Formats: sequence, C-alpha cells, structure tokens
Amino acid sequence: MKDNQLTAEFKARYDLVRRLGAGGMGTLYLAKDKKLDREVAIKFILAESVDANLKRFQREAEVQKGLKHSNIAQLLDYSASEPPFIVFEYVKGETLNDKLLAEGRLAVDRACFYGKEICRGMSYAQGQGVVHRDLKSENVMLTPEGGLKIIDFGLARNNELTSTITKTGIILGT
Repeated sequence: MKDNQLTAEFKARYDLVRRLGAGGMGTLYLAKDKKLDREVAIKFILAESVDANLKRFQREAEVQKGLKHSNIAQLLDYSASEPPFIVFEYVKGETLNDKLLAEGRLAVDRACFYGKEICRGMSYAQGQGVVHRDLKSENVMLTPEGGLKIIDFGLARNNELTSTITKTGIILGT
C-alpha cells in the first residue's frame, strides 16, 4: 500500500509495519493501532479489483463483525473509504498449513485438540448463521500459547444478509 493512497484519518490512527501476505481479493499488513497501542492486521482490497470485489469485501466485514469467539480472529474496524480496509486482531504464530509442512504428521492428541478447537469456532459461527466456505489449513492460525484462531471470512456467507454477490452453481473457495 502506497503512503499517498492513505487518508490523513487512517495515518493518524494506524502505522503500517510490513506486508504479511496477499490473497485473491486483498493484501494483508501488520500495523500499529496508535489509539489502542496494539498490533493489528489490516486487509486492503486490491486496487485493480475494487470495482469487482468491493461488495464482497464489505460483506466480509459485515459477516465477521458479529463473530466474537476465542477461536475466531476478531474484526476490530472497517472503512469503505478510499482505500477500503478491514482491521482484524493480529494473530501471532504460524498457520496450521505451515506447521504441517514443517513437521509432517501431528501427534494424535495435538491433531484432536486442533480439530476440537476448529469445530468449536465453526459451530459458533454456524450458530450465528455464518458459513465460512473456505476453511483450510492456511486459514487456521496457531498461536504461541497453543491455541488457534480461524481467519479469512472473505468467502463466508451469512444467512441473515441478502446477497447477490454469489450465484447458484458457482463454487468458491479452495
């Protein structure tokens, strides 16, 4: 994200630290929330896809804003201004995918623990009418304390929201 693309209001609140990664719809940065004195993750919609993906980006914020669970990364802020962005709790650690690539098979007790925690988070989300639709090891962060957080609700569907963003018969996710 170029500094000249950020509003004065954004710069007054957040300092971008470094790029964390990119996906099909946006780029994720580690940032410092100056107001609350904490690290956060900020997702910006890709400039070349604003027109095509703005509704989906806004829906991600709408879907995730009501999810408050220990196994789901918390949405903290959202702005539709230029450039649109979503602020999430910054989850330190590695993805479940990275752990599996580095270590191979997990011990049975660890695999069962992760499975249980993922099910707890997804059960809560589904109880709120939210279906993730892109749950995979890359979207599960393992914390240094041994817990986990489910991230990236960019393709999620909320039964409460009426949407024309996806169409019947279209497959999304990986």
